[in-house]
Amino acid sequence: MLSCIAGGTSGIGAAVSRRLLSAGADVIAVGLSNTHAEEFESSISDEESEQLTVLVGDLADEAFADEVATAVANRGDALHLLVNAAGTISGGGVRHETAEIWRRVMRTNLDAPFNLIKACLDLLAVGAPASSIVNVSSVCSLRPCSSLSYSVSKAGVDMLTKSLARELAPMRIRVNSVNPSVVRTNLQKSAGLFEDEAGYASWVTEMEPSHPIGRIGEPDDIAEAILFLADAHKSSWTTGAILSVDGGRGVA
Repeated sequence: MLSCIAGGTSGIGAAVSRRLLSAGADVIAVGLSNTHAEEFESSISDEESEQLTVLVGDLADEAFADEVATAVANRGDALHLLVNAAGTISGGGVRHETAEIWRRVMRTNLDAPFNLIKACLDLLAVGAPASSIVNVSSVCSLRPCSSLSYSVSKAGVDMLTKSLARELAPMRIRVNSVNPSVVRTNLQKSAGLFEDEAGYASWVTEMEPSHPIGRIGEPDDIAEAILFLADAHKSSWTTGAILSVDGGRGVA
């Protein structure tokens, strides 16, 4: 099995990459940060490192998305799983956000998955009917959060998922999304929403009661859902699904 994981060197994407590597899959993990890429590679065993290719760059750049597709093709003729787990967030509503912030969030959360899917489509077609795309969206696509651009971009991810599910069904490529709530990742910290770790920890404590399950999510919680949707046997009749994995926050 050959998988390409955008955002595969940190957070949810890294959890998916680790699960796949431990199962013996070949993984192309794509990250935006050299620091995260180096930390991820150092955490992988020597045996599993032979199955891993790490690439660093901005998938909102079409040329880099094409480079990733070439790297995938160099590992195998068919791509079985494409996960779009990379993302960014902003800190407020229309009065806070600038046009620059809006464009940055849209580029990362919408342009990048579009570019990578388009670049890898022929490889996914070769892997069909065992191939699928899983996009990481957000509870904020269904229940708007304080970040305007993030909520709108994730609603766009859901529609991208549904539109592609219909378009690619005749090719036997399944397309689904998972919609997490707050997960313990670098998303908020990388966006500069907190001055230090203490500020982030305090925010997490404040957010926990908003999840009926009583806690925020961990990357493995989401990875489990992604791998279920990726499984050609367990979810062979599932496409166009918007799967909430959010500790109940979407219905709170």
